[in-house]
Amino acid sequence: MKIQLDTIAGKRALFIAAECVSLLDAKQKDYGPKNITRFGVRGVSVRLYDKVERLANLLMDRNESPQNESLEDTFRDITNYGLIGLMLLSDEWPNEEQLEFDTFYGVIEPETKIEITTGTEEKEKEKENV
Repeated sequence: MKIQLDTIAGKRALFIAAECVSLLDAKQKDYGPKNITRFGVRGVSVRLYDKVERLANLLMDRNESPQNESLEDTFRDITNYGLIGLMLLSDEWPNEEQLEFDTFYGVIEPETKIEITTGTEEKEKEKENV
């Protein structure tokens, strides 16, 4: 798959999505796929509902910071359940964990330097170069 990302948001989203997928992969090593296949999309919807309720509780019903799960953890879990749901809908979720498989290695790094300029700043630079 080849993609083109033209925005800062798109590039950051790809990096964060890669972190989420890495977490999904680590959890699947612990749990395997059967905990998902047993109840399918309905089971994922229940888990998503639980996570959304947790999110609402963390954001709206508390004055102090959460002690056992951060907002970041909750959003990562919601993202991963969405990915699992999409895999289930397209019959791409594995029924059995493969004992042998090719490990995928990839490098996705956030940009170290992002320059944001406005149209006014660019016009000023053009005037200087004339």
